[in-house]
Amino acid sequence: MFLKYIFHMRRIFIVTSLLILMVTDLSFSNSDMVNSWAGGGVLSNCPPGLIVEEIEMQVSATKISCRKVIYNETGEDISIKAAFQVPHAPIREQGHQSYWDEDVIEAKEYNHDRSGSWTLDKTDLSKVPFLNFSVQVDDQEVKTTRRVTATKDGADITALIKKNNLPISPDVAACRNLPLINFDPTECRARVSRLKRLHIADSYGQPLWEKEVRFEWDQTFPAGKRVTVDYSYHPATGFLSVHFDDERPPLESLAVGLLHTGCFLSGTSLNETTGLEYDITNWLLKKFSDDLQMPEKNKGTYLYQVGYLLTSESKSPIKSFKMIVEHPEGGTVQSNQLWPEMLFRRISPTLVEVSRNNFLPKTNISVLIASPTLIKDVF
Repeated sequence: MFLKYIFHMRRIFIVTSLLILMVTDLSFSNSDMVNSWAGGGVLSNCPPGLIVEEIEMQVSATKISCRKVIYNETGEDISIKAAFQVPHAPIREQGHQSYWDEDVIEAKEYNHDRSGSWTLDKTDLSKVPFLNFSVQVDDQEVKTTRRVTATKDGADITALIKKNNLPISPDVAACRNLPLINFDPTECRARVSRLKRLHIADSYGQPLWEKEVRFEWDQTFPAGKRVTVDYSYHPATGFLSVHFDDERPPLESLAVGLLHTGCFLSGTSLNETTGLEYDITNWLLKKFSDDLQMPEKNKGTYLYQVGYLLTSESKSPIKSFKMIVEHPEGGTVQSNQLWPEMLFRRISPTLVEVSRNNFLPKTNISVLIASPTLIKDVF
């Protein structure tokens, strides 16, 4: 009995030590890891006179939906150009690529088919992050205009890019930062030379413009009235899997998987207690411990990260804020430093609600969703 206890404590120590690796900011990469990228909402930075009174969000690994109630406290109608800005990773920021960019998707499919390295399945655009953005105003569907522009030093150079038959995505145009695309080297050299001649790339071939994608519509807020705006989109979900394989001992397999998680989990608050059945640290420890006892079942552990730019939603306190986070059965959820400021409760086996009245967001949302099974339709 004593030896069994010693073995049990040794196993807990090993698993705990491995878990510490998860919060270390390492620079490894992993084919089973995709970093999340946070999008925002609509009507960010509302003009004076418009007050965000209520926000109710629903967050899962495959969908963000939000209902926002805006009150016009002035005595005059306010008309604005409302917009949802699709986030785009800066081209100079290594390690990130806007894999939801249509230029990137098209180039990936075209160049892989051309080279014959392998054939990719056609991308389902309904599941591509941000591109399925939709909006309703007072429960009526709104038709948006999708605008794609290229901007250099504040000037619109979209016409110049199109005239020269170049992709608007600077990453694709210069064949940079996209290791999953088998570009044609000869074609790329010619294209970069053309970018330099057009003075839209520097001497190293680094593009000097940015691509912007926006969904826009005209919106009027009547004087003294409340307007409800509902919008939804597929988020750019981060994904990490750790699983045992038949070729490694369980502990070695777990260690190899966790060595790649530092960048994915840096900035999160794993040590916070949620008050749920398991906070994410205890959930992971229990999951790993259970898997170690039954490695023959080859169970996996899956983490999903969803971000949202909450700080841009309102410059004044929101009267009522609510966020409902969904996780698969048997999993759990945890947020970042936003969590301690919230009241939270479990409302079903797979839903957790966090809320706060008179809430002024000081940080953006980063939600971790832990699951014992793979979630379908995460791009």
